[in-house]
Amino acid sequence: MITGDQRCLAEAPLAVLDVETTGLSARGGDRVIEIGVVLTSGLEEVDHFEQLIDPGRPLDPRATAVNGITAQMVRGQPRFSEILPRLERLLDGRVLVAHNASFDLGFLREEYRRAGTRLPERPVLDTCRMARSHFSFPSNSLGALTRRFGISSRGAHRALADARMTLALLGALASLLESRGLRTLAQLAGAGPAGSSSRWRAPHPDLR
Repeated sequence: MITGDQRCLAEAPLAVLDVETTGLSARGGDRVIEIGVVLTSGLEEVDHFEQLIDPGRPLDPRATAVNGITAQMVRGQPRFSEILPRLERLLDGRVLVAHNASFDLGFLREEYRRAGTRLPERPVLDTCRMARSHFSFPSNSLGALTRRFGISSRGAHRALADARMTLALLGALASLLESRGLRTLAQLAGAGPAGSSSRWRAPHPDLR
């Protein structure tokens, strides 16, 4: 994870990612149907990647109802193994950022396994864990937190849009934590010293 990483955000190249899937169970056979990645310098987007993926299996109608991705949209798209070389080039040397990272990385881990390889170990910063570790928000879902901070949710539940929402949320949380003297990746993740385990109720932003 991110324990012991003393870099600040401005010093760490980030890859903010999100996946959309056929359902909720990676180990139960659900597959990735879309991936979005935002590459940054500090907190500024410098490049992005988005790709629909043919999962080779039916989509759960409940997933389609959330993300709007249909079987027709993924038909004829590349398989995950086909995009894997490009994805690895994008992620190489970067800190991964995701909201509820265990979900996204769990799916990626299974997709890498199916492709005959392993998901490399990389530092991971989870904005959901950041919120839980440092604050007392009523809800730590991506939708609830972006609404709280006045972050646009346009295109929500599509991979690239959610990755961009996660990047904006990271900036909002990091700004509040910097005022408390928490600046390193380890501290932001809730894995470092300097009071990282103390939780506080952040003032509600002025959304006018």
